[in-house]
Amino acid sequence: MKKIRKYLLLLLILLSVAFLNGCFNFREIVNKRISTQIDNKPLTREQLNEDLNILLTNLRDIMPKEYYTWPEHAVDSISKTILKNTTISKSEFLFDINSLLVSFNIAHLEVSFPKKKYNSHLLYDGSEWSLKLRLSNNFLIVDEANVKPTNLKGARLMEINDMPVDSLMSLFLKQCSGLPALRERSVIDHFGLYLLLNEIPPPYKIDFVDSMQKQQTTTLTYKNGNESASASKEKSSDKGFEFNWFNDSIAYVNLYSYEYQDIAVYSRELDSVFKQLENRCKYLIIDLRYNSGGNSVYGDTLLNHLTDKKYRVPEKKWWMSESYKKNIRQMFPWYMRSIALKMMGVKDYLNSPSNSYYKFDENEWYTTPKSQIHQFRNKIYFVIGSGTFSSAIYTGIVVQDNKIAKLIGQPSGDVANAIGENCYLKLPNSGIVVSIPSACFVRPNHDLDMNAPLIPDMLIESDTLNKYDRVNICKWLINKL
Repeated sequence: MKKIRKYLLLLLILLSVAFLNGCFNFREIVNKRISTQIDNKPLTREQLNEDLNILLTNLRDIMPKEYYTWPEHAVDSISKTILKNTTISKSEFLFDINSLLVSFNIAHLEVSFPKKKYNSHLLYDGSEWSLKLRLSNNFLIVDEANVKPTNLKGARLMEINDMPVDSLMSLFLKQCSGLPALRERSVIDHFGLYLLLNEIPPPYKIDFVDSMQKQQTTTLTYKNGNESASASKEKSSDKGFEFNWFNDSIAYVNLYSYEYQDIAVYSRELDSVFKQLENRCKYLIIDLRYNSGGNSVYGDTLLNHLTDKKYRVPEKKWWMSESYKKNIRQMFPWYMRSIALKMMGVKDYLNSPSNSYYKFDENEWYTTPKSQIHQFRNKIYFVIGSGTFSSAIYTGIVVQDNKIAKLIGQPSGDVANAIGENCYLKLPNSGIVVSIPSACFVRPNHDLDMNAPLIPDMLIESDTLNKYDRVNICKWLINKL
């Protein structure tokens, strides 16, 4: 009997360790499940037809019906083209699926592209691309180059593997969704991925004009297993903002990221900034022009310092569907399901009626700021522009619709009423994962224009804004006060 108890106790300990290990590796489990995993086996027409039907059924079932238009002609045309094939490779099918999703022109409806981490046979996944790019007067400029030759920094790219860069940009911009500014940002930030999507793998022969206006050629090669630029970024302890005084009464914060930085570090550093502003600063400028979004909790933490009044947040119209419920059951093991639903903020999702919108408590759309020792009570201005996306737009919406601050600059890079809260569908034959939005976030002022960006209260001419650094932004504001 003692031996039996001993073995039962040991079994209980092992099960507890396995359970805790699963919970602690929750993010990794989810990341693997929502990543495309493909091989080199071709797909038959029957397999193509099955995957395509599953995809189209889920798109119709999951997406919030009142907030998008189904592109009937494009979907039918692309579907027929796919099914003309007797067989097709999975990478070719992925390209076709991407084209089908792009026809909806919804920013968060997209393919999850395969990563080397979960596809051992892949030599490259696009993350190896080591040039940080920007567009200037329609030229593609190298902002940073983490490879030799060092004279690539500041260079104007002309050709890649003998293909004109402007032609590549035109092609790539047609292969992603959203407003023009969002598509531009997507291509520039994931240039290596779009090269691979179009079957242009490394090495890359780069023809460029350097900062001295000399034409040069170099070749970028990558060894399999090199750490990607994105992986390095994820390890960064960057706090996500920069703080400067312009003069004795005007302070400037460049809030350039809602990603990767430690929230505890961010909160502590932010609190130290507002301590400095106390009893001194009359005007605070917060620049979101370079913020592409991430976790909105960073914006919420900032707002705690800007207001002590309850404010209204965008209302989530979340469409309930059997397809999403099935996906949750397949995506998460039973012992993680309640954790996942709690993290998603909808613990009763599986028990809610389908084909209707989730019934949130009305209090969900109001936030009461956490009390802060260092509260800012003077004039606040947020700067936005075509580089402001996602959760950064969310912050801008909250401050504008609740009159917490004035927005200045140019319209945001994406729409104000965003469609998100994605469901990840894995197609059974191809292994391709598709990210399908299931909810619309309607701004507090109830403007239902689904194609409108966030418009600032005070416009700064586009070319002027693009040239403005923090000093010029502050000078501009002084002239308007």
